[in-house]
Amino acid sequence: MAQPSERVIKVWPFNWNLIKYRPWPYTVYSVFHIAFCVLQVVPGLIEKSVFDTITGAAPATIGLWGLIALYVSIELVRYATSFGEIWSYWTFLYTTGGLVRFNLFASILRRPGAKTFPVAVGDTINRFQDDVDETCDFPTWLPDIIGQNVAALIAIGIMARINLTITLVIFLPLAVTILASRIAWERIHQYTHANRVGVARRWCGPEYSTICSPPSATMRSRLALVSSC
Repeated sequence: MAQPSERVIKVWPFNWNLIKYRPWPYTVYSVFHIAFCVLQVVPGLIEKSVFDTITGAAPATIGLWGLIALYVSIELVRYATSFGEIWSYWTFLYTTGGLVRFNLFASILRRPGAKTFPVAVGDTINRFQDDVDETCDFPTWLPDIIGQNVAALIAIGIMARINLTITLVIFLPLAVTILASRIAWERIHQYTHANRVGVARRWCGPEYSTICSPPSATMRSRLALVSSC
């Protein structure tokens, strides 16, 4: 009799379910984190206005001390947003992580006793700890990508208006480097997955059947005798 195939959960529906489980902490985190990323461009513009005012190239209407006060105010706003960002981030991570761990443990209890794990027994500890943390952390990367890209586009636009040639010389090699690292990242994930599958097969293969199989009646009696001593 053929065993039923394992259920495969797609990435985006899974992450969307995590977001729907705790929508408010995720929304608060997204707003604060995007604002934190975008506001990091503003101090640079203020510094430019400060130097333009000092040199007399383009004096600001609010004056030098007004620019300094604005600079301090922007940094205080960014510092304040970090509190809401950190609170909402850890709230989302812990609550969704608890849900995933609960469902993982419940699925293990529902498995037939004679059915082996798809991974090594020792690797399950890592799955419950590090892998769950990484999985629940993945939805929080989306606001980070949006915020960083928006801030980068604003900064690149400002640099291009100042000097387009220097901007291209700086960012074209950087774009090639990012593309190469992305390709390498995919290969690393493939090798990591293949390594885990190989480890699970070695530990649950015929040569380790005595380790993975339940103890026999003789072995249980010997263990009971040793524990009673």
